[in-house]
Amino acid sequence: MGPTEAATPKKPLSKQTILIIVAVVVAIVCLVVGGYVGASRENGRIRNLSDSDLKSEFGYVRQENIPSSDSSTKGKTNSKRNSDSGSTGTELTGEVSSDWQDCEFSIDDHKFRLGESTLGDLMSQAGWEFENASYDDGYVVNPDQTLTGITLKHDDYGYLYIGIAVTNDSEDQMDIKDCKLSAFSVTYSASAKKAPTVIIAGGVTLGQTGYDDAKAAISDAPSNESNSGNYQTMTFDSRDHTTSLNLGFYDSNSYALSSITMTKRI
Repeated sequence: MGPTEAATPKKPLSKQTILIIVAVVVAIVCLVVGGYVGASRENGRIRNLSDSDLKSEFGYVRQENIPSSDSSTKGKTNSKRNSDSGSTGTELTGEVSSDWQDCEFSIDDHKFRLGESTLGDLMSQAGWEFENASYDDGYVVNPDQTLTGITLKHDDYGYLYIGIAVTNDSEDQMDIKDCKLSAFSVTYSASAKKAPTVIIAGGVTLGQTGYDDAKAAISDAPSNESNSGNYQTMTFDSRDHTTSLNLGFYDSNSYALSSITMTKRI
């Protein structure tokens, strides 16, 4: 019997080989999970999962309250909730409060207050309408629910929109227009042919007030400020974190007030 040959030592895997193996494994896992998710979608399993299971199993977050042409909420409102305007019938008067925490703003000389004015007030008094017409058909908001991502348009202002959130703080279902405003946002562009006159605390005006003037006009000091070269922002946050105000100033607008985002927890 001849001499036994010594086993040739195995070379360690190169870093490139390891990366290739990892990439292949990840690709296989993605295919398996993708097939599982696709099948689940097909048989309606995802639709029936709870929000927590949906997030834990798939990493998804359910996006709700997007009305469609066949929205199941149509026709569920009574005659009172399905009113044409949803307006309280009361229009706020006087100048916008100098205290930003009162969450007041005006659009074209019509004043509104988060937590008090309704969406119907804003639409009927200032002339704005839903960008998504499906909201007009008696869209229902459930008790203690906040609906975000509502976009309003105005015939006079082309592609300049305002963003709104509303809250139903009652114990009953409520038409969207009867719900209270809980957030307001608007962005200004100097290239717009025409823009609404939007004023907040201290007389700070969209498209007109500069950074330093806005900071001086609002009595409280900002809780945060940032300067990213092309834009500057200042943020105000109440101590109990129930109200906030964010102002943006863009280089493209000569650093005049370019965006306003105001929120209030109801």
